[in-house]
Amino acid sequence: MAQGTAELRLGDTPPQLVYGFIRQNIQPGPSVSLKCVASGNPTPNIKWTLDGYPLPLNERFVIGQYVPMYGDVISHVNITSVHVQEGGTYQCSAVNRVGEASHSAQLNVYGKLHIGQIVAARWLFQGDRELPINRRHLVFPNNTLVIEKVQSGVDNGVYRCDATDKQARTASGTAHVNVMVPPKITPFNFRSDLHLGERVGVQCVVSKGDPPLDVYWLKDGHKLGVHDGQVEGEGIVLRTLDQFTSVLSIGALALTHGGNYTCQARNNAALATHTAPLSVNGMAMATHDNSAPQFVTQEMTHFK
Repeated sequence: MAQGTAELRLGDTPPQLVYGFIRQNIQPGPSVSLKCVASGNPTPNIKWTLDGYPLPLNERFVIGQYVPMYGDVISHVNITSVHVQEGGTYQCSAVNRVGEASHSAQLNVYGKLHIGQIVAARWLFQGDRELPINRRHLVFPNNTLVIEKVQSGVDNGVYRCDATDKQARTASGTAHVNVMVPPKITPFNFRSDLHLGERVGVQCVVSKGDPPLDVYWLKDGHKLGVHDGQVEGEGIVLRTLDQFTSVLSIGALALTHGGNYTCQARNNAALATHTAPLSVNGMAMATHDNSAPQFVTQEMTHFK
């Protein structure tokens, strides 16, 4: 009889945001402070984004985080003399090993130049290349830029819009574009004639997708927890060959190994999934007489 052990950590709780910043509408110039407070066990870590991207690492943004005596974690972002281009959707995300919680709100910074007053505008790519450069770039009369069939490594970069109003006042706004290729998994399958005690292995190869990549396995929809490459109590071994390849192997098949095995690959663009069923045929001696032995064959397959 196979036996296994597992560690249960009592008291773990997912993060909860107990305080979040509010939506603000301001003019350029004043200092702004955004704060989030989160609880959870273990103590969560708080990360900040602006319009879905990590906050720039420069002197304009000062990020602080500390844990007071009562245990909640407090994180804040301070912006000195806020600029128009620093407006947008700010989000704080509290993360620990149990889960994640997020809060977001809009910081609207209204400058002297408003969209309705623009009389001239132009788009620049990487500082000096005026758009459109090719047929994939479309600039509409309302100064909206559309890029069709975006390409990784070609369309990445900084886009800037320069606008002028009737009083010849100018303003600029920039956007950082990072085009990522989503992951793609090469299909794999288990043999259909596997029996008790045999060895089996499959390889999950992420054939496409920009790093960083997170590759992991599930059995019947449950993530396989690994300690030193072993799935505790399951007789399953997981090995990472490189950042694009993971191998699942079983040294001696048991009926309990039957089920649906899923490889998932995730990057910042998307999640890719491939599932393969594993059927284990069991063979055991049932009865015998003076004639040839009789056998009973069992098959166990789990489908979600």
